[in-house]
Amino acid sequence: IRRSTDDDVPEGREVTSYDLEDKPFADAGVFRKVRTWDGAEVTSTAVFGLHGEPAVGLGASVHEIRATFDHGTHTETFAFFDERGKPQVYRDRWFSAVRITEDARGRDVLIESLDAQGNRTLVKDGITAARCTYDETSNEVRREHLDPTGAPMTGSQDGYARVDMKKDAHGNKLEARFFDER
Repeated sequence: IRRSTDDDVPEGREVTSYDLEDKPFADAGVFRKVRTWDGAEVTSTAVFGLHGEPAVGLGASVHEIRATFDHGTHTETFAFFDERGKPQVYRDRWFSAVRITEDARGRDVLIESLDAQGNRTLVKDGITAARCTYDETSNEVRREHLDPTGAPMTGSQDGYARVDMKKDAHGNKLEARFFDER
């Protein structure tokens, strides 16, 4: 059991974990998380060691996640950085950033894995992007895996390039049909 503080600090919101003896506790290898925001959305999350030094979390193996949102294109990008501010590959996934494009209703329609230069990159599960299609009630009914050029490709972990889904009125999956890239 541990307790966490959630204090407003000049750079944003700080979360520190403590053990039962009220000593700082390293949660996933870090003692303190600091979140900054622009007044509406979180713009970064960074982690620090016991004495305030930049640290790398055990889960993602990154020091900082920076988020940007472009209201004109409905795109949000999450980029990962090491403790020196250099782009860092997210642990066990092989990308340095994720870009999510939403439709006018706020649904994720394109999810892309990017390298440090902002180009689509092949990741551990064998795809570079996923395009999602929704029905009139906002249920996801199609997911397509894409290669760096945008062409369909079969994911190495999932084994399909496209899945078409039928769902009931409550969003429960009734049927899923899987297709390769041909």
